[in-house]
Amino acid sequence: MPPPRTPAQPWSFVAQGVSGKDHLQRFDRADFDLLHGLGARDFAYVPFAIMPDPVGPEIRARAPEPRERELVEQAHAAGLRVLLKPHLWIDQSWHGAVAMGSEADWRSFFTTYTAFMFAWARFAAENDVSALCVGTELDGTLSREREWRELIAAVRAVYPGRLVYAAHWDRIEDVPFWDALDAIGVNAYFPLDVRGDATLDALLAAWRPICADLERLSDRHARPIVFTEIGYRPLVGALARPWKADAVGELDLQLQARAYEAALTTFEDQSWFGGLYWWEWFSESFRARSGPGWCGYSPQGNPAEDVLRAHGSARSAKQGG
Repeated sequence: MPPPRTPAQPWSFVAQGVSGKDHLQRFDRADFDLLHGLGARDFAYVPFAIMPDPVGPEIRARAPEPRERELVEQAHAAGLRVLLKPHLWIDQSWHGAVAMGSEADWRSFFTTYTAFMFAWARFAAENDVSALCVGTELDGTLSREREWRELIAAVRAVYPGRLVYAAHWDRIEDVPFWDALDAIGVNAYFPLDVRGDATLDALLAAWRPICADLERLSDRHARPIVFTEIGYRPLVGALARPWKADAVGELDLQLQARAYEAALTTFEDQSWFGGLYWWEWFSESFRARSGPGWCGYSPQGNPAEDVLRAHGSARSAKQGG
């Protein structure tokens, strides 16, 4: 097998950021200034298309809107790079379940999905977006290597920036087209095998074998690893299955903070690590409507936010301001 080709665009920055989605909220300059003050230098924006049925090829996509051009401009003005991460939303299901039952449906799906991605690739090119994610956790499509390579080539024809695919944490070894991309994207909801109150030392120990596996994956494909998502809900037991957005449990804000500290301490100085995007971040106007006491993934207003600020300050000092 020939060695991986040199990326068209090396992943020349370490992402230090958060993720925000387009659902029922609007980000403005004040939101991005707040993030920059926190130490973030990157913002992943997640626009959605609706897929009514994971085993049917229909995708209901919308065109990029003027407000999204303004969002990118405001993020840039605040000193943030932007990762564009278009996403399929399937009600009452999961995008990992997308799988067609016939060759005709596969052709229809990839034709429609390519058009969806192509529209956002043009938007990314026109608005100086730093990186574009061509897919997120589409586990059931990974056997269609030829179609994925054709899609990536079509996107590269109109978008000159960096490309990544966001793989579910347990499918990163199954992606057959890493060599066509500029980074290995991982939605890093790895279960952390910890007991009791999950001390920082225990969390650091839980990350070590995962870190070693990721370094080997990076070496094998000659690509940096980027955590396209990582996050934790502030609940007792949440670290065992961090991907469970509907889990219930006793509130534990310090557990979330320790999980943030452990991930940052483990990865941020690794030479093969391309950075991370915390899931998730909300606009201040959306937070004001949501009320107190939520137990979502966001670190906002929690001790985990202080962890981000401390690491951001340390990075800034190390880089000379």
